[in-house]
Amino acid sequence: MTDYQYKVEAFSAHADAVLRIIQENSGGLLAGHLNPILNLTRNIPAYSGNFLEWHLNRIINPLDFICRVYDRGDGPLLTLNPVPFGKNLNITKGYQKLIDHSKNQFRYGIENVFFEYDFPNPGVPSVFFDMNRKLVAGPALKYDGLAEICGHFQFDLPPGLFELLTNIHIHGFSNLHFGLMLSRESKAIRLTVNRFESGRLNELIPLLGWNGDIRLVSDLQKSFFCGQQLMLAVDFDGQCGPRLGIELCQPNLETVLPQLESCGMIDPDQNSFLQHWNGNTELARPVAKALSILHQRPVDRIHKYINHFKFAVEGRAVSTKAYLYYCF
Repeated sequence: MTDYQYKVEAFSAHADAVLRIIQENSGGLLAGHLNPILNLTRNIPAYSGNFLEWHLNRIINPLDFICRVYDRGDGPLLTLNPVPFGKNLNITKGYQKLIDHSKNQFRYGIENVFFEYDFPNPGVPSVFFDMNRKLVAGPALKYDGLAEICGHFQFDLPPGLFELLTNIHIHGFSNLHFGLMLSRESKAIRLTVNRFESGRLNELIPLLGWNGDIRLVSDLQKSFFCGQQLMLAVDFDGQCGPRLGIELCQPNLETVLPQLESCGMIDPDQNSFLQHWNGNTELARPVAKALSILHQRPVDRIHKYINHFKFAVEGRAVSTKAYLYYCF
């Protein structure tokens, strides 16, 4: 291998190489907004699946970046440092303690760890993870796991959390995703209630102790959520925070995009972009070769789809986000 080939393959094995291909094919709408993310991701290995979190109501810095480490798809990369060099030593050390002694899977029933970088200030990522995805785990097991995980990241577990997990569990709901909001001053832990039928939304919200505008949620329910699968996210620091995140899973784009545009939540250009995000992009040969070597499996294309939409309700304001997922 020549020195040039080595440099090409080393460059192509970082996350920015994949994002540059997306940038070239994204048209003018998001292309320029990817530049600050590219500066960050040149120091992050090319994991098998990541998100562009698009704030659809935001003009400046509309994109955040979520790096996803999946123990089954990223086994050869699991012990690498997913946080850019020289930063966030506590996060790096905490992540390392999530890895099983075998070095090829996570502990605590975790399959995925997500690092979310919020722009324009992406210095410290928040850390998200799932727990016991395939195991029907009660609140005690999850609470004990959360206590250990929070300790690894020097993050205080909020009071009243066990009681909240228990209350959610006995009413037939489940918690799957959790987050440590390290990028914010808040000491809240993010709780996400796993998929449920939209008709149970009004049953779930009082269990969480959310004191926001329920009429606004009802309006969203009528416009977007009827008959859909939802997830619900809140921040809890001993009490439920003011912000409620309602995630619309596996959205039917033919239905939801016209509704978003008619309500003024997206404009026609955003509508067109979102309609055309889903699909495959073939990788150039040097990039495909580098990624295949890195992951020890054949990699030849990027797969893109919209994972979900999130409606964030706080006060009388509703903001919308699209989670643009890409993987290989």
